[in-house]
Order: sequence, then structure tokens, then C-alpha cells
Amino acid sequence: MPIRLRLAVVVAVVSAALLGLGGFVFVGTLGHSLVSSLDARLTRRARSATKALGYGGQAGYRRPTDGDHVGFARRLAAHQGGQLVQAVSPSGHLVDLTGTGKLLLSPSQLASARRRRSYFDSVLSGSTTPLRLLAAPVASPAGWVVVVGASLGPADDARARVEEALLLAGGPVVLLAACGAWFLGGAALAPVERMRRRAAAISEDDTSARLEVPATRDEVAALGRTMDDLIARLQAALERQRRFVTDAGHELRTPLAVLRAELELAAHPSRSREELAEAVLRAGEEAGRLSFLAEDLLVLASADEGHLVLHREATPIDALLEGALEAFGARARQRHVRLRLEAEDGLVGVIDRVRLRQALDNLLDNSLRVGPSGSSVAVVARSSGAGVVIEVADEGPGFPSDFLPHAFDRFRRADESRARGGGGAGLGLAIVQMIAVAHGGGVEAENCEGGGAVVRIRLPGPGVGEGGRAGPRC
Repeated sequence: MPIRLRLAVVVAVVSAALLGLGGFVFVGTLGHSLVSSLDARLTRRARSATKALGYGGQAGYRRPTDGDHVGFARRLAAHQGGQLVQAVSPSGHLVDLTGTGKLLLSPSQLASARRRRSYFDSVLSGSTTPLRLLAAPVASPAGWVVVVGASLGPADDARARVEEALLLAGGPVVLLAACGAWFLGGAALAPVERMRRRAAAISEDDTSARLEVPATRDEVAALGRTMDDLIARLQAALERQRRFVTDAGHELRTPLAVLRAELELAAHPSRSREELAEAVLRAGEEAGRLSFLAEDLLVLASADEGHLVLHREATPIDALLEGALEAFGARARQRHVRLRLEAEDGLVGVIDRVRLRQALDNLLDNSLRVGPSGSSVAVVARSSGAGVVIEVADEGPGFPSDFLPHAFDRFRRADESRARGGGGAGLGLAIVQMIAVAHGGGVEAENCEGGGAVVRIRLPGPGVGEGGRAGPRC
């Protein structure tokens, strides 16, 4: 059901309920007020009838006896002629000005009236008009009861007319409220509908499209700005995904082309055995590059989808770093680069040793690639607060200043102009960052003042070592 229709239905139901409740209270209050006004008139008439019985205490007045009905009737007629009034003597004789000849009260009501003033509702025999009766005992002469009455017809008619007016006006009022809610809901939701149509018209190729956010400072405008931010994030993610696919294809194309060329040359019948062996060797190298690149892409894809699973365990950091340096020892000696390890004793981290070793291998590979002959690469591990910091520093040319903000972006190289064969695919630092973030930490890259660069991995605790502390490289 549309929101406008739901709003109109709810407003109609609530309006009908409020109108019914208000009408019920109003009619009840009106009826009570009319009856109270009638009771006040009956009270005044009862007092007048009582005075008629006592005749005001005038000189020479003789109080009526129990059987002096005629004299009492004359005095009542003089005071309240043409009105509904009765009097009952102590012995039960009736003085009646109603013309009915019957007492308006039942025996139980009469007994109650002899004790205290009482109001009763009654209907005369042979009539449908309701009456309001007031029966009051007379103090002097004692034992008499005065009964005065008036018709409830005018009060009932007034209440009935009010009820009829409320019923006649209630339907149009409820309908008007529902229509107002319908149009008000449409006006309030018009900006939302415009934004919906605009969002439906945005295609995946339109990377700059935005919604038509109203200029009002209300919830609808806030929703539009939030949706705009969401669209911007989705478009940025889509752009990154497209760039990732494009760069991955570009990276895969070069080794595949070389591999294909080597295999085609190897298949040439004029090639010697030595040339064939060399071609197969180069083809194997390119196949290795493809394998490493594919593995890096799979790792990044798993991280993007949240499927990168870490198997954490308490691991001595110094042993992990020694293993990484031993693996790169032969390559470092070949390039005449010295590897140095500075680690605190007893430093332990709750890590995935395989993934962290992968990050260290990427950093050492980068450092050995850029480190000049005769330089050194330092690997430092130290505790910092409630965590562990691992730094890999080299003495190479450092990062270009414009590259530092994008050092951990995928497929970004410090020197885009160099041959791809001399450098990596630009995924090493991105994988380092991904592994650090998966551990709950982070990475930093900066240039040292004396030359060279350092990449710093920060991992959460415990990481409290013993013995001497290794200081930061930069």
C-alpha cells in the first residue's frame, strides 16, 4: 500500500476516533449541563412550594392540618399554577396539581423522599415524555413531602439535535482530513519520488550522476545527501573495480606475450639445444611471474570479499624475521646488500605467521630491488604501547613525494616509466596493507632524512619484549 494511502487511512481512522470521542464527551457534558440547569429550576420551585405550605409565617396564619388538602391546594395553585407539582401529607393524602390524580412517586421513592431530597426520572402513565422529578421533605409542617417536576423533552431534544449535527458533520470532516493527509503526503513525498526517478535513471556508466536533493533542511534532504554519499561510494568502488580489472589484464598481458613468444621460438626447428634450453628457462621465469601475480590477485580479491581467513597464534617475532632474512640472504649477497636484524628479545605477537611472512617478503623484495650495491637493509622489531611495530628500512632513493599518498594503492609504482620487467606489478605494498589491516593494525611509509625509505607495520598486542629496545629507523 502506498505511503500516501496509508497516511490518508490512518488520518481518517484517527480523525473518526477523535471526533467520536470528542462528540461523546461533548454530548455527555451538554446533557449533564442541561439536567443540572433543570435541577436548579426544580430546586427553586420546591422551595416555593414549601413556602406555600407554610404560607410565609404571616400573622393570623393557621397551619394546615393533615386533612386540610383544599387550602393547601389553593396556596400551591397560587404559587405554581399550571406547573407539575404535588404534595403528600404525613398520612399519605395527595394534593395534586398535575391532573393525573396519581402520585408521581413509587412507594420506595416516597419513602426515600421523606428522609432526604431526591431526584428521580419517570414517565407519566399513557405518555412517552420523560420527566425529571424532585421530591423534598418539608420541615414545617413536618411530615409533608413536596414533589415538583418538569419535562426532560427539551433537554433530550437539544442533545438529539447536537448528536445529529455531529453525525452529519463527522463524515465530511473525516473525508476532508483524509484528503488533506493525501495531498500533504504527496507534497512531502514529491522530493523522494523525484530522487527515486533520478536514481532509477542512473546507469553504471554514469560515474558523476547525483540525485536532485531538495534545498530544504529536513529529513528528506538528509536522506538525499546520504543517498548521494552512498552513490558516490558505489561509483568509486565500481571505478576501482574497473581499474583493477584493467590493470590486472595489462599486467597479465606482458608475461603471457613473452611466454608465448618464447614457446613459439622454442618450437622453431632451426633452434639449437642450448637456445631451446634458454627459451624454456625464460618461459619458466615468465610462468613463475604469472603464478606470483595470480596469487597476489587472488589474495586481494579474497580480502575485498571479506574471505581472507587468518590463523592466529602466539609467534616469536625474532624467529619469524630471522627466517625471512635467511630466505633473502642469497639474493642480498648477489646484490652486495647487507641485511641487518634489530629485534627486542622475547617479543611475541598473536599473528598469522604465513600472511605476515608474505608481507615481510614483499617489503624485503622491494628494498633489495631499490637498494644500491654496498648499502644495507635493516629490519627492526620493537614493542610500542600495546602492540608490535615492524620496520623495513633501506638506503635507496626513497619514495617520490607525490607517490607517498598513494604508496599502498594497487598497481601503483614509484617509477611508472621503468620497464615492467625490472619492477613488480605494483601489488606488493597493497598486499602488505591488506595483511596489516586484517590483523587489526595498519601500515605507514615515509622517507628518512638521511636518505632511503622505511615501511612500518603496526600490529596489535601483546608484544611486550624483554631486554634492550630497538629504536625506530626514521
